[in-house]
Amino acid sequence: MIKSILLLFLLGLTSPLCCFGADTGDLSIPVLCYHQFDAASRAPYAISPATLRAQLNTLKRKGYTPIPLSRLVDLLYGRPVNLPKRPVVITVDDGYRSLYTLGYPIIFKEYGFPFTAFIYTDIVGRTKEAVTWEEMEEMAAAGVDVQGHTKSHHPLTRRNLGEVEESYRARIRQELGESKQILEAHLKRPVTCLAYPYGIFDEAVEAMVKETGYLAALTCNSGNNDRATGPYHIDRRIVGRRLSLARFEINLEILPLDVTDLTPAEGEVVYATPEVVSARILNLDRVVATSVRFHIAAQGGIVPAIDPATGDAFCRVPKPLSKRVHEVAITARDRLTGEPRQASWIFIIRPPKDTERRPRTEGAIEGE
Repeated sequence: MIKSILLLFLLGLTSPLCCFGADTGDLSIPVLCYHQFDAASRAPYAISPATLRAQLNTLKRKGYTPIPLSRLVDLLYGRPVNLPKRPVVITVDDGYRSLYTLGYPIIFKEYGFPFTAFIYTDIVGRTKEAVTWEEMEEMAAAGVDVQGHTKSHHPLTRRNLGEVEESYRARIRQELGESKQILEAHLKRPVTCLAYPYGIFDEAVEAMVKETGYLAALTCNSGNNDRATGPYHIDRRIVGRRLSLARFEINLEILPLDVTDLTPAEGEVVYATPEVVSARILNLDRVVATSVRFHIAAQGGIVPAIDPATGDAFCRVPKPLSKRVHEVAITARDRLTGEPRQASWIFIIRPPKDTERRPRTEGAIEGE
């Protein structure tokens, strides 16, 4: 259940220690996040081949050039990199067989676009709906970039019932390390990037990802990236069945909003509806202050109080929130161009002893 709901609505995350892209001009790099290609499926994260082609044609018509993920990572580490005028990165998560039967033939062969497949290794060869190792090896040999998505796709911040901290950390390191080793053994290529399962992570998870040897990690953020994006906080735009082509185009154009000091923090677990949600907008001078809005789950369009001297913005949560994953999005208009800017993150409301059920999520902005 978490998969369907999260992929429908999740807008994204940001870290209390890492800002959304800072004031670096108008550079904005979308990263598209696909999952399954199936015209008959009603799953929220499945799209038809016709929809995929329409979106890829839109990229061409709008002047976007798909680049390898590695080039974006190089940019975030400050390495010299040549970028096209309008770069975009394409990713496909999980390892459904339609990656091989439809995604790979259309994206890579038909359109000639590079893309990255994030695979959790437990799925490979498990059912007829999953890719096989032979298919993965064929795609990798042809030039498809294959990176990690953990071993089991279990949420990395989730503690098991009665699990002590030491056991939890050992389990997560095993999730991260074993999947990396398995992929490298099969594909004979280094695995340096990770997609967080469900896009959920916190400061402790990020530290373990670094310790395991990953150089970058991607969320399910509904946001775009620039030079100041943290390499372990790369935003992505989830592409699902309910996403219209018009909204797909709009998402490509949204600029990052530079925020930090989030409350609740990135991936934080709380046990009741927070009274206040807040963030510091570091590039407040770049936006129209009166256009700033908070969107908390389905409670959208809330006008915050803003301290113009510090950029601190906060609002009270109008209604109680259910016990699940919730997202907060902050939107604003650029002062110079009028274009939209956006930042978002998640927090989790959970009963104190609820460590067995996987969390659900509510969306902040309908139709993302």
